[in-house]
Amino acid sequence: MARIQQGGAMATSKTWRRIWWRRALQRALTTLHIACYRATSGLIGHRLGPLPNLLLTTTGRRSGQPRTTALTYIRVDGAEGTDGLLALIASNFGSRMEPQWYRNLAARPEATVQIKRRRWRVRARPVTDEERERVWSAALAIWPAWAGYAARARREIPIVALEPLE
Repeated sequence: MARIQQGGAMATSKTWRRIWWRRALQRALTTLHIACYRATSGLIGHRLGPLPNLLLTTTGRRSGQPRTTALTYIRVDGAEGTDGLLALIASNFGSRMEPQWYRNLAARPEATVQIKRRRWRVRARPVTDEERERVWSAALAIWPAWAGYAARARREIPIVALEPLE
């Protein structure tokens, strides 16, 4: 069987085909999720099981083009009378690399968020140590798999706070 160089490691052509198929399916489902979310103002796509989703539009760090992705968000209650902290977990399903949306935010921290019908501009920043504990606890309460992702990643999973621009 032919061997193909992929990401610095040797892989068989059968492995490459399997990876290609998964990536194509993931792209198609993500595109459909974003389209449904936008078309229905979040009526379809805001919740996937127990997970609340938002649409994050960043600016590509190299291309300069808008990049939209659907992400699970965590809302941690703040002081009385406030919406609280809006945060994203950059787990990338336990990969050793950060997701592209996180890299885009690191390069250009201003982005647009859509939750259901509401859209607004935000600035991303890393959470503080105190915020990290609160967000991580809240995240594990709704999706315990993040603990497994953190163990598999062998890196500290970044948590990003999104603050509204006024």
